[in-house]
Amino acid sequence: MSSTGRGIKKSHNYWTPDWCVEVLMKSSIQLPMDNCWPWLEPCAGSGNIIKAMPKEIEWHVCEIDPSCKEQLEAIPN
Repeated sequence: MSSTGRGIKKSHNYWTPDWCVEVLMKSSIQLPMDNCWPWLEPCAGSGNIIKAMPKEIEWHVCEIDPSCKEQLEAIPN
């Protein structure tokens, strides 16, 4: 049996870390920026991905954690 992870407090929130968003934005992936369709962020958390993207993008966001509501509402549209 492994003792890995014993004593670690587990979180129910798995937000995208800032470093991961930065790597995504610097990648060679061509994301559609023409804004013909709204983008969907199904697990928005505190909005790290939304904040990193160009401000012209229209978003539809979902988040089940009520503690994130204020942070998401504070992101300028």
